[in-house]
Amino acid sequence: MANNCFFEENQLITNADKLSDIPLIRVNGRYDVIGPPITAYKLKQRLPQAKLIIAEGAGHSMGEPSIEQALITAMREFES
Repeated sequence: MANNCFFEENQLITNADKLSDIPLIRVNGRYDVIGPPITAYKLKQRLPQAKLIIAEGAGHSMGEPSIEQALITAMREFES
């Protein structure tokens, strides 16, 4: 978290239009305090073509069962 992960305040949301041509599925834990769901929702508002999956009962770790399942689901959407 040093150096704010090299992001300025709201940089990703402000510049979301630069991602508009990239297929995007965001997986976010319902109880993630590092990347809160409200931030994922705001990004989704700027990128309507993107998909947002909220993993119920999960925080930030990709090892949590509901996040693991959501990541597998998201990856399968990009197959073939």
